[in-house]
Amino acid sequence: MPDLFAHFASGYLISRIPQLRMYTALLVLGAILPDLLTRVPEIVLDRILGINIYHAVEIFHSPAVLCLISFAFALMM
Repeated sequence: MPDLFAHFASGYLISRIPQLRMYTALLVLGAILPDLLTRVPEIVLDRILGINIYHAVEIFHSPAVLCLISFAFALMM
């Protein structure tokens, strides 16, 4: 939980700059994206279904993979 809050707070605080206020949602979403991609599958599959996938989804917390995922999201829009 502190990791998610720290990511949220960093995105939110950066969005308080007057020139960036219109991008608040995108900044916060981009800041919490690493936690959404790693923690949600881990909680659903490991804690609920009993399938241990910690090491399989931990790669989504690295900057290089996040750039690729963000690029894929941008192509879908």
